Amino acid sequence: MEWEDLERQRAAGTAVPVHRRALAAAALSVLWPGFGHAYLGRTPAAVGLIAAMVVLVVLTVFPGAWRATVPAWAGLVVLAAVAAWRSGAARPART
Repeated sequence: MEWEDLERQRAAGTAVPVHRRALAAAALSVLWPGFGHAYLGRTPAAVGLIAAMVVLVVLTVFPGAWRATVPAWAGLVVLAAVAAWRSGAARPART
């Protein structure tokens, strides 16, 4: 697509395609669960993963809770990265 075509589409208010990469989404989800889904434009999934992360942060405050939260953190990070990878590779990106 030419730059002028993109400017014309923006001025007309039509959607401009944005290509998101699955690898970038998975890397963002490893850094912070939910960011990869937000990057892909999947807001409900991003909110759910971020809510799960907040629950784990709150549970980590309790003494001895690390025994349960460490495996849960690992599972959440793996789940978020794999889900972001599959979501980014399976469907076209939203704008």
